[in-house]
Amino acid sequence: MKSGRFTKKIFFPFYLVILFSLSFAFPQEIDWTALQKSRVMTATRIEGEIVLDGILDEEEWQLATPFGDFIQKIPDAGEPATEQTEIRILYNSDTLYIGAHCWDSAGREGIVVNDITKDFFTTNSDGLQVTLDTYDDDRNAFLFGSNPAEGRFDMQLGNNSSNVSWDGIWYNRTSIDDRGWHLEMAIPFKTLRFTG
Repeated sequence: MKSGRFTKKIFFPFYLVILFSLSFAFPQEIDWTALQKSRVMTATRIEGEIVLDGILDEEEWQLATPFGDFIQKIPDAGEPATEQTEIRILYNSDTLYIGAHCWDSAGREGIVVNDITKDFFTTNSDGLQVTLDTYDDDRNAFLFGSNPAEGRFDMQLGNNSSNVSWDGIWYNRTSIDDRGWHLEMAIPFKTLRFTG
């Protein structure tokens, strides 16, 4: 694996949503669109590939700028997240990599997984979802989700509709330790669509 001597940071217009529970009634007093636009994450270019094993131990992960200042949407909208989470983003010419440390103050005993079926969408489980707005139009997106047991969920979003039957090509691996759970995702660019 090559080390990324030359790194280039780019902005991917997407938003990370940490899903601990789901509700369809969000408080209206928070301007979520403005909040999302004000919180920018950067991706760092690497020359090599990441070996997906759920352990963010490659030196390339240290090149990526960590992001961890998350706030809740549910249950306490606008409040700081109750558990620490850190996200790092890498990419090479073929693949977008997302790494996450999802710490749990109760350690392994605090991790909740209730479903690992294909396209699970549980509201009673720990998990992390990544939404990629590759058209940068705030209407169309791809959603990729994982839970600590490597359960996978993906769908296309567009113009007030969703396509849960969409099955994109992507990969995820997780690991669990006494501090929480950790995730590596690899999403080939050919799975995504971008505007010119």
